[in-house]
This record gives sequence, C-alpha cells and structure tokens, in this order.
Amino acid sequence: MVPSREYSGIKQPCFPQCLDWLTENQNPDGSWGLNPGHPNLIKDSLSCTLSCLLALHKWNIGYQLIQRGLDFIESNGWAATHNDKISPTRFNIIFPAMVNYAKELDLTLPLSPIYLIHCFKLEIQKLATTAAALIHSHDDKCFEYLNSMLKACNNWGTSRKPYTWCWQEKDEQIFTDITCRAMAFRLLRVKGYDVSSDELEDYMNRERFFNTISIQYSGITTVLELYRASHVRMYGESILEKIHAWTSGFLKQQLLNQSILDKRLQKQIYTGLGKKHSALWWNMQPETTYCSQEVEILFTALYNTVNDVAEKVYANQGYCVKHDLVRMWLELLTNFARTMDFRSDNNVPTLDEYLSFAWKSTGSELCVFTPIHFLGMQLSKQMFTCEEYTSLFKHASMVCRLLNDLNSFKREEEEMTLNSVIVQTVRGISEEEAILKVQQLVEYHRSKMVKMVYESKGSIIPRECKQLFWKVCKIAHCFYPYEGGDEFSSPRDIVKDLNAVIYEPLKK
Repeated sequence: MVPSREYSGIKQPCFPQCLDWLTENQNPDGSWGLNPGHPNLIKDSLSCTLSCLLALHKWNIGYQLIQRGLDFIESNGWAATHNDKISPTRFNIIFPAMVNYAKELDLTLPLSPIYLIHCFKLEIQKLATTAAALIHSHDDKCFEYLNSMLKACNNWGTSRKPYTWCWQEKDEQIFTDITCRAMAFRLLRVKGYDVSSDELEDYMNRERFFNTISIQYSGITTVLELYRASHVRMYGESILEKIHAWTSGFLKQQLLNQSILDKRLQKQIYTGLGKKHSALWWNMQPETTYCSQEVEILFTALYNTVNDVAEKVYANQGYCVKHDLVRMWLELLTNFARTMDFRSDNNVPTLDEYLSFAWKSTGSELCVFTPIHFLGMQLSKQMFTCEEYTSLFKHASMVCRLLNDLNSFKREEEEMTLNSVIVQTVRGISEEEAILKVQQLVEYHRSKMVKMVYESKGSIIPRECKQLFWKVCKIAHCFYPYEGGDEFSSPRDIVKDLNAVIYEPLKK
C-alpha cells in the first residue's frame, strides 16, 4: 500500500511486485492466507483477506478478486465476534482499524450490524482495562483518557449502553455516514430502544436525497440500508413510509435496468425486496431463442463483450455504463436497418435526410466511448451528455461516414446500399458534382473537429479525451484515402505499407 516516491501526476504503488503476488495467490474460496477453510483459523483468514482487499482497492486493480474476497467476508464475517475461534495477535485492535480504513477508501464491507455492537463492546473493555490500571498505578494518562470519555458521555456511567448514548449524542462516526445512521437506527429499534425516525427525515424524499447528499453517501448500498430501516416502521410513521416507498421503487428499477454489476449486492437487494420481486430475475436474462446459429453466436459475443466492458469501466470509474453501451449498439443496428428499409421501398432520401441518420451507423461513438474510460483519469458521467461531447461525436462520425461513402459508392451501388454519392446521382446530379459535394462536407466536419480538439476556451472535456475523436478521424483517412480504398482493401494496403516501413531498405 506504500505509494511511490516518484510523483508523476498519478499515484502509483512503490512495490508493484507485491500487488502482483496478491493477484496470483488468492485462495479458491476468495480468501488470502494459510490453511484456507481451516475452521479454527477463520479469523486469521478474515484478517489476511481484508488487508489484501484494502491494497487492491487502493490501487483500483483486481476487481473480480475484490468481489470474491468480499463474498468470503460476507460468508465468514460472523466469526469476527466469536471468542471460540483462534485470534491472531491483537486481532481485536487491528481488524476494526482495517474496517475503519476501508470506510476511508470507500470500500463497502458486507459485515453484520452485530459487528458494530462488537466494536462498541471493545470500547467498554478498553474503558474497564484502563480503569483497572488506574486503580493500581495512578497513571496520569489513564486518568486523562477516562476523564475525557466521561465528559463525552455527559458524565453517564456504564449503566447505559455506549451505542445508545452515541445515538443520542449524535456521534460523528454514526451521523456523518448515512449508511451507518440507517443501520444504527434499525439495530437499536430491533433491540427495543426508543429511537426516533426524525433522524432520518432528511432522506424521506428521493429527489432531495440525490440532489443534496454527497456522492460518497448516495450509493446503492446506502439506499438499500435506508430501505431496510423503513421495515421497522410503526403505525403512523410517515417519514419511514415515504422512505420505504421511494427506496423500494428505486432498488427495483436498478435491478430491471441491470445497472448493478456487483453480484453480491444484487443478491442482497433481492433478499431485501422479498419473494414477491423474485420475477425480476427472467427480466434480467438475455433472450435464449434464436432464429439461427449465426445469430446466437453474434448475440452471445456482443452480450458478453458489453458486460465485460461495463464491468471493467465500473471497476475503473465507479459507475455503470451498460445502458449506454446497449443504447449505442441499438442505435447502430437500427440505423443499419433504416438504410436497408429505404432501398427495399425504393424510397431514396435526399442528401440531408440521409445524413441525418447515416452518421450514427459508423460505430465511431463506440470506438471512443470504450477506451475513453481507461485514459488514467476520473471522468464524470455527466460529461457524456453535454453538448460539446455530442458535437465531437457527430463531427467525427460524419467524417468517417462521408469518407466511407466516397470510396465505396461504386460497390454499394451494385449492392443497392444507400450512400451520400448515390442519393445525389439518382436525382440527376452528375457523379463529379456529387463527389465534390461530399468532399466539401468532409472538409467542413474535419475543420470543425480540429477547432474543437485544439480550442481550450470554454471546453469542459479534457484534451486527452478529445484527442480520441481526432484519432478516429485520422484512422478514417487512413482507411478511406481520396485515391481509393475501402474497409475491404485498406487493411491489406496498410499491412503492405507497414511491411515496407519495417522490412524494405531505404532507397537512395
């Protein structure tokens, strides 16, 4: 976990070989450590596993390894509070400290609320031990510690449970974390303590919750914990009724939208929503009936690719892009189909009509959207809906579409495929004039693209991101040069050029 001393703008681990060891030595059950599965050494496995998870999460690597490790902790976290299991040295100090550090790293651990009580019990033990030491040694530091704790409790004794006064005194550790606050409320009420739902009033409205709460505390896990808290509502508690209404609807929609990639969290939400929502699962499965084997192969490959990319983006950026990827593929295929429909109906559009949708069938957005998330910088999801991003995408796509049309209209005319040159010539415009018009459009969109890429004033998109759009345009110029070539012949020509650069000697 030690950062490198050489600072290059991006923090890097000082000992990457240690991270390599972690990625190569996870046990089959998702844990790290010796003797995996040994019933008496489960606390040792918990401690080793959590320390490894913190290291991997800190450097944002090994997403699947982290998920398997979290599954192990979820299944075995109960052992942290059991005294009949062998404890590593100072486990009761080190493990809670790692739990707190996980919170600082925004790593949500699937530990039972009972463990929170256990942590409070450790505080009681610490108080008792300190008091005993003070009785026998009259140590000034022990006295200062007990005196400070007594003041923090408003001079209460141990007759009141510490987690009760933490709630009543609005302890910072509980009340600054919405997840912890909702969990503490539910736990205290279940245990019979008189706690008011007024402390959750700020979260009874969905819009207010997402508009005013920090991103750090407004994730799916927080919503799930608020939903669980709403289940201990009493008759007439309107705050909890409203929380229940919006959280249950929100969680159900997230499952339907397939925006939760964490399988462990999916399972928790299904369990929380109850059996009546089990049907949400056959809605999440892909269609299993195919008209041909070729369609099945293509769909399966596309389905797996989308899920794989979405999972990696989620691990890298912290948000889900699955719906964006599905939308892009649907738009791409839909516009392919529109091109065919026009030809089959003998209803040839005008140039403007054709360009209004044809630029969306180049796949340029997918070519940029996938790698843009792996440039080594944190990107806001809202960036992809701004006008600047949309304009960059349109100009880049137009260049690709028009260059393709210029170099393939002869072949596409025979194939009865729409093309920006063909839609002009069928209306009586000469081939030379049609080509010139398309070339002018290429130059127009290319210059617009260059201006946006190199102009920084008023831009909200990082230069590195804009450069990707420009690279797509340059690739299009390479694939579709003015002197000829298309997607079929250009790859062969490019390989020939590369071989000439690498292998053929220079001529004098």
